Amino acid sequence: MIKLTPDPPALRVRQDLSSEVALLHAHKHLACAIAATRQALEHSGSQAELLIQGVFYQVEVAKELVEVSLKNLRH
Repeated sequence: MIKLTPDPPALRVRQDLSSEVALLHAHKHLACAIAATRQALEHSGSQAELLIQGVFYQVEVAKELVEVSLKNLRH
C-alpha cells in the first residue's frame, strides 16, 4: 500500500524550484494519486476514505507545483 502521510504545509512546495523540476514533482504526485485511487477502489469503509483523502492531498500538491512552474516560466 502507498504511504500517503501529508507533509507539513510549509514543506509541501518550494517556491524556488525550476519549472522543469516542479513539473517532474507534479507528475510524481499525480502518479501517486492515480495509484491511490486504484487502491481505494479495492477497499471499502475507512480505509477507502483515507486513501481518497490522500488522493485529494496529492492532487493539491501537484496543483501547487504546476503553479510554481507557471510562475517561474513567466519570470
